[in-house]
Amino acid sequence: YIGETYGYNIGFIIAGILMLLSLVPFFIVKDQSEKVIIPEEKPIRKSISYISISFIAVGIFWTISEISNIRIFDLQFKFSEISSLDISRLKWESIEFYLFLTISFIAIFLWTFFYSTQIYKLLVGCIFGIFSIGILLVIPEVPDEKNIFIYIISMLFLVISEIHISPIIHSVLTKYSNPKYLAIVISLAFLPSRLLSLSTILFYDTFYENPNLGLKFGLLVMTAVGIILFLFLNNDRRIIQNIYN
Repeated sequence: YIGETYGYNIGFIIAGILMLLSLVPFFIVKDQSEKVIIPEEKPIRKSISYISISFIAVGIFWTISEISNIRIFDLQFKFSEISSLDISRLKWESIEFYLFLTISFIAIFLWTFFYSTQIYKLLVGCIFGIFSIGILLVIPEVPDEKNIFIYIISMLFLVISEIHISPIIHSVLTKYSNPKYLAIVISLAFLPSRLLSLSTILFYDTFYENPNLGLKFGLLVMTAVGIILFLFLNNDRRIIQNIYN
């Protein structure tokens, strides 16, 4: 908004100031280095399973999100052309950001009191992602004012899906990877998503010409991932119950 309204130079300056301010807590917090916390050792097989599943699930989510954006941007453009609404495309693009900001604060509050495992969050994210894509498919090729509410609901579900899925890779790496190599592993966390996204280049023109085809493809893949996560979570619970029994 600042870039579009006042110029991108001012936008970058404000971003730089905020980045500097983000360093202030590191100087305020007292040094706790004398308290060494030895992390609990996790079975290697379990660690590899959780990290691999998280990498694949997050990578697939961002790939499907990129494919879905073709239709989302198309809808934003068509909604902005409805003269009776008088809403610019920039404001339509901002809706997802405001939803993301709002749901993030709600999620922080809820997760302070309720804990759920990473795989469970991935499953919940997949379910909301499936609903989001499914709702987008309901919107006709040429939308009107009646479809705006449906579009906003779809964006709401997409944001909830993203909040459940996108941070998981860092959470899983922090919990299951070797602390010695944590910084290196996290710096490479973007690779699976990037590689999967590159694979869609071969079909990008097809999805661009027929955005609904991309949505159907994403719906199919997301459903398959959800089923796999459900089976893995169910099997993992059964193993834990057998150990305690």
